[in-house]
Amino acid sequence: MPKIIGFPKVRFNLFDWNTNQETYIILYYQYRKGERLKFSTGWKIKPSDWDGRKQRARQSKRFEDSVYLNSHLNKLEQLCTDIFLENKKGNISVEDFRQELKVRLGEPEREAEETEEPEIQHIDFLDFIEQYYQERKGQPNAKAGTLKFIHKIKVHIQDYAKDRRRKIEFADLNDKFFSDLRDWLHSPPRLHSTNYVQKIFQYVKLFVRRAETRGLHNSRAYQDFKLPKTPITKIVLSFEQLEHLAQIDLSDNQRLEKVRDLFLIGSYTGLRFSDFTRIQPEHIQDHEGERLIHITTQKTEQSVIIPLHKTLDEVLKKYGYKSPSMSNQKMNDYLKELGQLAGFTKEIIVNDATGGIHTEKKVPMWEMLTTHVARRSFATNFYQKYPEQIDRIMKITGHTTEKMFRAYIVTDALNSAIDFGKAISKP
Repeated sequence: MPKIIGFPKVRFNLFDWNTNQETYIILYYQYRKGERLKFSTGWKIKPSDWDGRKQRARQSKRFEDSVYLNSHLNKLEQLCTDIFLENKKGNISVEDFRQELKVRLGEPEREAEETEEPEIQHIDFLDFIEQYYQERKGQPNAKAGTLKFIHKIKVHIQDYAKDRRRKIEFADLNDKFFSDLRDWLHSPPRLHSTNYVQKIFQYVKLFVRRAETRGLHNSRAYQDFKLPKTPITKIVLSFEQLEHLAQIDLSDNQRLEKVRDLFLIGSYTGLRFSDFTRIQPEHIQDHEGERLIHITTQKTEQSVIIPLHKTLDEVLKKYGYKSPSMSNQKMNDYLKELGQLAGFTKEIIVNDATGGIHTEKKVPMWEMLTTHVARRSFATNFYQKYPEQIDRIMKITGHTTEKMFRAYIVTDALNSAIDFGKAISKP
């Protein structure tokens, strides 16, 4: 059974989150191991008027009864606590608890059809992931990449449950479950890396927390499992290497020319792929003699302002200040070809955690080129050249702390090693 930590809490959840109509608010109270009360509050509300985190109605003009409803929920919560304490901290059956609650609400004689509660359908962990996925899918600001990854996680959990021939209940989400799922994800034919599995677990724990706030369980065992990330090997292209790319004559290969130009746009704006591929003429503005890019990022919805560097201006001008279009996957594939053509063949030692086994291997630099290298190159290059401008650079990259920014760039460790080497080489 789920492990109850501390004083038991009364939780409220909606009977149906996937409706546009009013749905019942259900009270859940797991007041003792093996004893869990489900009780219809008798109130209905639309999901759009319900705050799932606070487990109360949103206060708005659209739902005028929010204050009265929340007062009723507060009363229910207090009554449950009183009954719990008065019965030797929960030494009472669920049915007796239910009847006592009805009596204290002044409803002992109501007819059955009036007090009939909606049938509460049992939801296991996979059911909840599907429910959560549908909710996110229906949100106006839903990100396609996030939805795709949530769906992948659902498929992983489904396949795992099928292999293990078991249903996954919330009570099963403990250290043993996570350890077994980790080993399953690392094993053939999957052989997923440690960082990929760690990302899956971040979402799994998010699902469990969301389910907890909705009163579906009281287990905290999932918090005991920790899976640290494997440090990744990061590369950047220096200003000199970017200039080398810019000078390559690709007039006879429009495909690689477009890839090269997109990479340069990313390297001189510091934007993510989703943003540097959608620059339009209207994003270019003049202020006090400076040409600037004004754009709102898709991932964080933050407005950023970026100086129009000379190289960036030259590249964008070729396309009428409108970034050429290309998919992330294709650009990543073509960047490897471009890197070979540019002669980026220097071998680099990289960390590898395929199947959860940590090893090191040598790969040529071109093999590590991705769209994200452009953004990291921007942060590293401009910080290295203008370290006193770190606050302004961070406003463009979106890093909120200097610690996060320094962990993101590559230059600090390299420069420290070079400076230390020069120091100890002196007589």
